[in-house]
Amino acid sequence: MPPAGVVAADEAEHAVRKLAAAAERAKIAQEAAKEKAKAEEKKAMAPAAPEAQQKGQQQQAPRPPVGPTVTRRPPLIVRKITRGRRSGS
Repeated sequence: MPPAGVVAADEAEHAVRKLAAAAERAKIAQEAAKEKAKAEEKKAMAPAAPEAQQKGQQQQAPRPPVGPTVTRRPPLIVRKITRGRRSGS
């Protein structure tokens, strides 16, 4: 092992390659972020519903379904009432 603070030539080359690769990844990520920002800006500038604007109508929210609302009820419990003696006593 070399003494502390001394870097071998192959270690220096390896470090240079890693730094270059990291810089390339950062450049690609930065370009992708710029393209994404441009796309979002373009989307924000576009009209919401071009078909509705051409027809002179406003875009409406979807209507809820028409009809009775179905609810679930708990099961009906029926208890037999006997007169007189209790069975099982």
